[in-house]
Amino acid sequence: MQFKLTFFILLAFFSTAQAQKILFVGNSLTYTNNMPSILENIGKSNGFDITTQCICKPNYGLEDHINEGLVAPELRKTQYDFVIFQQGPSSQAYGRKSLLEYGKQLSVMALANHATPAYLMVWPSTTYYQTFDGVIKNHTDAAKSNGSILIPLGIVWQKFNQEHKEYELYGPDGFHPSRLGSLLEALVILKSIAPEIDLNTLNGRAITNSFKNKDKVEEFLKLVSLYLSEL
Repeated sequence: MQFKLTFFILLAFFSTAQAQKILFVGNSLTYTNNMPSILENIGKSNGFDITTQCICKPNYGLEDHINEGLVAPELRKTQYDFVIFQQGPSSQAYGRKSLLEYGKQLSVMALANHATPAYLMVWPSTTYYQTFDGVIKNHTDAAKSNGSILIPLGIVWQKFNQEHKEYELYGPDGFHPSRLGSLLEALVILKSIAPEIDLNTLNGRAITNSFKNKDKVEEFLKLVSLYLSEL
């Protein structure tokens, strides 16, 4: 799967003391619960120097970001290591076209500025949960077509819902992530861009604060690691 095939293009993520800079381009599925901050704080608690910037607006798709024109100047201004982009679930034809066409433009922008592009695969709402396979296929195809990393969050999200529904990933609206869902998002991103990291060794409040029952932290991390290892 693309998740494995793209590892060879990554440099050793934490091989230097220099901060790794990530530019997020997306919408509320990225910024809910301030997920980029969760990722940064996991890094701080575990000796990883990660900084993030977010060009994320409500209901935006990749086409909106291209048309608005904020990404290219940001990439010229600041040297990023990764550009991670997402839009809505994109299970239908228009969403697929947007992932392919505008994701390609973002990938080209990233590579032109010496950053690695990555698609963040999201998830459908509970109302349209039956479209999940389309979400997975369209993100996988787009990443493969455009030579970008695939962050397979949607696949891991689906596995949790199939096998461990006691972990509530959805927030009250049945679409945006709960605090635990945002933690899962941060963990899958971290493992995708730095595959050498053992998630089971991570600690810190950015992780434990997502759990009402702190006894479930270890199991959750093991499950995330397991599901990613199966891809």
